[in-house]
Amino acid sequence: MFLGIFKISPWLFGNGNQIFKGLDFSMNQIPVWGHLSNIPLELFTSKGLSYIASALGNPLYMYAKVCFEMNANLVVPRFVEVELQDGSVAFIIVEMPWMPHRCLQCNVFGLLTSFAQK
Repeated sequence: MFLGIFKISPWLFGNGNQIFKGLDFSMNQIPVWGHLSNIPLELFTSKGLSYIASALGNPLYMYAKVCFEMNANLVVPRFVEVELQDGSVAFIIVEMPWMPHRCLQCNVFGLLTSFAQK
């Protein structure tokens, strides 16, 4: 599921019979849900939604909304331009119902810019 954001590697203790996994809690990427609207019918497929979501980040899940892994330094656009098969351009509306706190100086999630170390 969301374990893709953690780097997992085995740790061996004692005689090696016990294996624990070390997690790297790097907060420079995080999965978020975004709402897309004004989607042309030809793009209303898993492949089409994935294509649109790739303009925002790494697509993870697509339903009526998309889940994508977003970098902390990304400014989420209000629109994504997509060229259709007939050459016309569709403007997909992007809405984010929730955004985690992030520090724009450090480019990490979980911090507010006002609390970042200088």
